[in-house]
Amino acid sequence: MILKLIKLLYQTFDIRSLLKEVTQCLQQEVKLFKEEMEKQINLLLVKAVLWLFTMFLILMMLFFLLVALASYLNALLGSSCIGLLIVACICLLLSLILMRIARVATKRSNRKKQ
Repeated sequence: MILKLIKLLYQTFDIRSLLKEVTQCLQQEVKLFKEEMEKQINLLLVKAVLWLFTMFLILMMLFFLLVALASYLNALLGSSCIGLLIVACICLLLSLILMRIARVATKRSNRKKQ
């Protein structure tokens, strides 16, 4: 009698097909997750490339503006290298100031984390 009941339950619930459907459902979820992650990674890569390209253009513009300023100062001072020296010193000072600001900001953020 118990054997007949087990056979009846087995046929009614059909565990194999249920297991197969659950497996297919999980496979579909994994596939959707992979597709979503690929979209997110592609979007991140596009943003990174655009950011790098923009930074490159800004740096090129800054370089040519500094060369133009040096050339103007050379013409103004009647020298072939004093304008370049002045612009180089200004760039050096700005770099040192920015490095100091970054160092102070890093120390402050490390203190807040502790």
